[in-house]
Amino acid sequence: MTASNAFDLRAPLPTGTTVLEASAGTGKTYAIVSLAVRYIAEGVPVSKLLMATFSNAASAELRDRTRSRLTESLAAVDAAAVDADDELAAWLRDASDDEVARRRARIVAALSDFDAATMATTHTFCNRMLAALGFLGEREQQYPIVENVDDIVADVARDAYLARFAGRPDEAPPFEESLEIGRSAVRNANAILAPTRDDERTDESDLRVRMAEHVRSQTQRRKRLARVRTYDDLQNTLFAIVTSGETGDLACARIREQFAVVLIDEFQDTDPQQWEIVRRCFHGHLPLILVGDPKQSIYAFRGAEVLSYLNAVETASDRRLLTVNRRSDAAVVDGLGVVFGGATFGHREIAYHPVQAHHRGSRLHGAAAIRIRGFTRGDFTRHTQDGTTPLVAQVRERVIDDVADDVAALLSSETTIEIDGRTRRVEPGDIAVLLRANKTIEPLQEAFARRGVASVVTSGTSVFATDAARHWWHVLTAIDHPSRQPRVRLAALTPLVGQTAHTLQIQGDTGVGTLAGQFAELARVFADAGFAAMAARLFDEFETARRLLGSAGGERLLTDVRQVADVCNRYAAETGGALTSIVDWLGEQIADLSQWSGRGDATRRLDRDTAAVQIMTVHASKGLEFPVVYVPFGWDGASHPNPATFVYHESDHRRYLDVAGKQARGYARRDSLARSESAGEDLRLLYVAATRARSQLVLWWAPSTTTARGALHRLLFTVADRQGAAASGALSPVPDTVPIPAEEIDCVGVLRHVASLCPSITVEPAGRHTGVRAPRAERTGPAPTLDVARFRRTVDQQWRRTSYSAIVAAAHAAAHPDSGAALIGTGSESDEQTGSDEPVDGPDPTVGESTVTDGTPSPMNGLPFGAGFGTLVHEVLEHVDTAASDIDAHVRELVVDGAARRGVDIDVDVLAAALVGVLTTPLGFGDLWSIGPRDRLAEMDFEMPLASTGGGFGLDQVGDLLAEHLPTDDPLADYADRVRTVSADRFRGFLTGSIDSVLRTPDGRYTVVDYKTNRLRPGDLAVEDFDREAMAEEMMSAHYPLQALLYSVALHRYLAWRIADYRPRTHIGPVQYHFVRGMAGPGTPDGCGVFEWRLPPELVVAMSDLLAGNERGRR
Repeated sequence: MTASNAFDLRAPLPTGTTVLEASAGTGKTYAIVSLAVRYIAEGVPVSKLLMATFSNAASAELRDRTRSRLTESLAAVDAAAVDADDELAAWLRDASDDEVARRRARIVAALSDFDAATMATTHTFCNRMLAALGFLGEREQQYPIVENVDDIVADVARDAYLARFAGRPDEAPPFEESLEIGRSAVRNANAILAPTRDDERTDESDLRVRMAEHVRSQTQRRKRLARVRTYDDLQNTLFAIVTSGETGDLACARIREQFAVVLIDEFQDTDPQQWEIVRRCFHGHLPLILVGDPKQSIYAFRGAEVLSYLNAVETASDRRLLTVNRRSDAAVVDGLGVVFGGATFGHREIAYHPVQAHHRGSRLHGAAAIRIRGFTRGDFTRHTQDGTTPLVAQVRERVIDDVADDVAALLSSETTIEIDGRTRRVEPGDIAVLLRANKTIEPLQEAFARRGVASVVTSGTSVFATDAARHWWHVLTAIDHPSRQPRVRLAALTPLVGQTAHTLQIQGDTGVGTLAGQFAELARVFADAGFAAMAARLFDEFETARRLLGSAGGERLLTDVRQVADVCNRYAAETGGALTSIVDWLGEQIADLSQWSGRGDATRRLDRDTAAVQIMTVHASKGLEFPVVYVPFGWDGASHPNPATFVYHESDHRRYLDVAGKQARGYARRDSLARSESAGEDLRLLYVAATRARSQLVLWWAPSTTTARGALHRLLFTVADRQGAAASGALSPVPDTVPIPAEEIDCVGVLRHVASLCPSITVEPAGRHTGVRAPRAERTGPAPTLDVARFRRTVDQQWRRTSYSAIVAAAHAAAHPDSGAALIGTGSESDEQTGSDEPVDGPDPTVGESTVTDGTPSPMNGLPFGAGFGTLVHEVLEHVDTAASDIDAHVRELVVDGAARRGVDIDVDVLAAALVGVLTTPLGFGDLWSIGPRDRLAEMDFEMPLASTGGGFGLDQVGDLLAEHLPTDDPLADYADRVRTVSADRFRGFLTGSIDSVLRTPDGRYTVVDYKTNRLRPGDLAVEDFDREAMAEEMMSAHYPLQALLYSVALHRYLAWRIADYRPRTHIGPVQYHFVRGMAGPGTPDGCGVFEWRLPPELVVAMSDLLAGNERGRR
């Protein structure tokens, strides 16, 4: 490496595509955040900044770190002096006084407008861009997003299996294998199904490929019917749009115009689709900075492909390296340089680069920085038949015991460590044990417990794999069928109920009958109040928490029991299923732990927050760091011997999914390609694990039947080869398999040679600790006085989340008793915006006496009425793309699609023509169709706090404000008296709602628009029925002036945050209510169909003050 390709934060900012390549601990996030601050300081508005990464946690950290860095930078500019090591602060101050002032002003503006920045995961970015693309983004935008569709895939696979093999069992492969093929095909939706080569294809392999294709296509179809989508669907949809020959360039341009700079973190985790989206949208057009470390690409099982990162490197105009490790001590860095030096990680372009350590020496005292603990063949009693190699099962058991012994010995020793400037003895909370497989977590935790070492599993295992899940299943089956004694007895023996076999025997049938009655009552509670109430009653009746906490390991079990209850409750709430369906679902989760990704809430929770040794998987540890790290199984190269499906790459670098099965022609060749890729990822996994350590890393080596393929073994036993190659300027790739030397002395010699290359590495025999226990934590100071927590505050029963619809619901129900509208109770509004202010379904308004009005017939005569029709109209007007070239074809397509989705029986041509009339009716500043996408914000959701001052605001106060500010000739002046009668309640908490549309008019004002499908009388209507007087009366009758006022306050507050020189009198325009049945296009008579209300800006400000509890609004 030369100085010329090292990253310099103070160098001129990149203008093209730049790859910023890091190594572990060199500060990827610090670099990308600092670059973002520099771009902002040099004039890029924060709203034009796109920062993306690949997980929710990383996205949240990126947002927090950027905000914090902006705050720190502002303080640094204002400070008398700055830290000499803070390059960004030094750069900010290194300019003329005028330029420093400008940089400061830009940082202040960025902080005030920070929420306008786009800092998101790649899937969130895709979702936002689909919304920004309008109609191009497709209508599935409205569908909820689910984590997986395994249930749908299982149904499709089962149907396909029965359709193909019913009556022909001899031809049928095992169903489990067919199901796995279907799941893999859906999980890897963009992989090519293999085999594809003519010399490897057979009739059976072709059948399996066709089955996989069928499951893919039918799953897509059933997802649309179920109105759900996955996160991958967001990306697939956006990819199809930006790569389309017809719309791709236009879509890319529309996405690109929203940003000025793009920075993407953790880019080694990208996949081909994501890179293609980024490349087409931004490469060659905007500054594009890709930050990543290919040595940490470990998410192939999620679809990430390190080859995409390497393609980006080839495409980029510049490549810079981060060269200073700010995490690990120099002793650790030097030792890792020996272990990984000269190594490539599955590809010649993924090489280990030496780095410098920021922390000199070691912060650990009394022990080596890198310890390699080794076993020999003689340490084991079970070997292969030839007696040469220990069997891996016993080796793992011995390693687990040795890890627990060594941790206990470390905690008992005088070893000290420096943490935050203070030197103290090593504590359990300083230690992390990183594992490759979840199955080793529980045995290790049990080994720790036997030695008195407190440990906690921070991630990696599913709560469905615990005893708690099985206990709940037994209890739920008994509650579902309390008349079946065997089920009741099994449930009684679970820790949730707490009976013993002896107790059941003594109580006999009478006791079982009593339990059955309790279970039957719990079933009634479930039916009446739901799963959560049932679980709470069960815990109370059987004193579950008290009993579990009084037992050994009870804290862990109670945590699992409560988590299973929470997951089941969420499933019950999401599906609305009966108890039987919950029992079936829970049983499926317990039986099949291989489901793709599972539920995000099923990852096992922490059972304590005290200082304890942390046990986690390597994948979960990525991005974290620990003072002391144990990596017990780096030597273990075990893998699935004959997988039913697997992913690999051919020479064309494309991703393939093999579904042919292990007996297929060419299986060995394809499996070899997959295993070679897996061997490279194993090296990267070990690199991630090892580089989590700040001050000490402890590794294990042992001979076994899987050691030859183990990443650590392959590295340690090729150190000499790599050193020789480096001396001649060549590379020596790490082989996929490295044989174990036949002689014991040769194995020990290799390990000792590695240790001789660096003084911070030691090799020590494993399995020598005996009878070691961790010391008890000593209590310092007097014992605390314990007492029961008491809740002394009064719960405010009137504090709630409300909406305009909820506020006027009672008045509307009284005015329309035949509508079926329900009175609003005391609960809060749902998080989902499901309420509607459209007329509800009721008696047919087209039937009854009516006065025929001469004039223009309403274009919507003959169309349906009610909330369903209103929702369809709103949906079409929300998604209309006014940039479309053909209004008639575009609107008709929206209507056809929307009617099909909503199940509305309607004449689509009539409705489409009517809505074209709505879009072309004059509004006083053009029409809706003339307002471009950039000047229109559809469905502006808002949530505003309502102050508790004076008990909250009341509608009598709203009437006072209307009377004070509305002129006497205002068409809605009389509403000042009417609004006082709507409700006597006081409202405090939050007000939520959604504005149909906000338009920016040519004069720079912003207008609230709300669409109404109201009928003003029975029978066929004329446009002239919707004259100004009739619309004013309907406005007041339906209490729309209150809605208009609340929406105007929401717009007022929104604009105050988004416009630097905002002034209500300058920027707030009139409110328009579009009564769509009275809008007939350009020929609509003046004053018909569109009700415009010019609210005095002072009224809007006063109403905002009233909601905020300010005195100005309460006069």
